[in-house]
Amino acid sequence: MQILNTLTVLALVVMSFALIVAVPVLYASNEDSGRSNRLILLGGIAWVALVLLNWGLSYFVVSRPLLTVLRLDGSMVTLAPGFLWPRLKDASLI
Repeated sequence: MQILNTLTVLALVVMSFALIVAVPVLYASNEDSGRSNRLILLGGIAWVALVLLNWGLSYFVVSRPLLTVLRLDGSMVTLAPGFLWPRLKDASLI
């Protein structure tokens, strides 16, 4: 699972760099704007799909806490990974 997550992160980085170069070039070209718009749309959809795939895979790969918060009284609260909202190991944040 770790290797699959690493490969999807690599794919996302490569796709991001490709879009950084391709989008301005396609917008600047005067040839067949419909084809250019479709390529930009497909690239954007693929990028969003990779982001969501990385988000989903990271839930299964990350086994350590994502964030530790220092409270005002000096104690710490550890936020664990979750799908939409982090689950609290210590529910008393105040």
